[in-house]
Amino acid sequence: MRLALALGLPIIVLGARGAAAQPAGGDGTLLEQTPCPAYAAPQYEEAVASAKQSYGEEVTAARREGITMRTPLAYATPEEFQQGVKVSQSVTCTRIVYRSDGLKVAGLMWRPRDQGATRLPLIIFTRGGNRDYGKIPPWHGFHRLAGEGFVVMASQYRGVDGGEGVEEFGGADVDDVRNLVPVAASLGFVDTDNVFLLGWSRGAMEALLALKQGLHANAIAIGGGLLDLVAEAKRRPIRTLVSGPASGVMGAVSLGRLAGASNLITIDMGGTSLDASLVIDGQPSLAPSTNVEGIPMLVPVK
Repeated sequence: MRLALALGLPIIVLGARGAAAQPAGGDGTLLEQTPCPAYAAPQYEEAVASAKQSYGEEVTAARREGITMRTPLAYATPEEFQQGVKVSQSVTCTRIVYRSDGLKVAGLMWRPRDQGATRLPLIIFTRGGNRDYGKIPPWHGFHRLAGEGFVVMASQYRGVDGGEGVEEFGGADVDDVRNLVPVAASLGFVDTDNVFLLGWSRGAMEALLALKQGLHANAIAIGGGLLDLVAEAKRRPIRTLVSGPASGVMGAVSLGRLAGASNLITIDMGGTSLDASLVIDGQPSLAPSTNVEGIPMLVPVK
């Protein structure tokens, strides 16, 4: 059992900067809009080679987990590929910055170039990965849904792509998904009575949590979601290494945010160790490795 404050929270030393200034604009306020880099259509041969490489890497990774992939790789025909290029060229991409829990959070938005004044239904795409791993590029494949008559919006989650704060993998970052709805409503060209959710991998969890926490959607589609964390811990126990002290750090970040402080020194004390961590601008320091009883562990730790 690990001890901290009487309430079970980590001990924190608040940063010298004191309380942060009250941000202008409430949650769901659109702060910035910047055009994405222009769409650059790849050559068909390049796309096929890239698909082969990605598929090969996925097969290798699955084999390391003891899984045999049986789904063969399928290619688009040159004609289908060219049609996809035309759809991409008919879509406009915008990088957005909006307010969520008082933080500036980055995201992306795609919509038809010729939309005009028509209000279109909204698809909120929730990405997978964590931190910069899985960050959505401007011309992600899901942008083509905009060519079918939708406005598509996606959050990079807090702390990613220049955003403030730190993502919590299904914690407060769920608000970053929910706050896209008022952002969309403020634009004037989105029908927020027709909202749909599309989640992939970790994003499947984010989408389901957003629904649970009050986001209203007509339908949801998810794929590759991680739903059984206990089974995942049994399959990859290395990921639970020093997870207790790490959760103490994330609890301190949340408590610091409530106190208006982003620079912290956290202390987490248990029966066998006392762990300290440095948080700068709301972002915990991350070490590429650690050691347990003198044995090196090449996994990132807070």
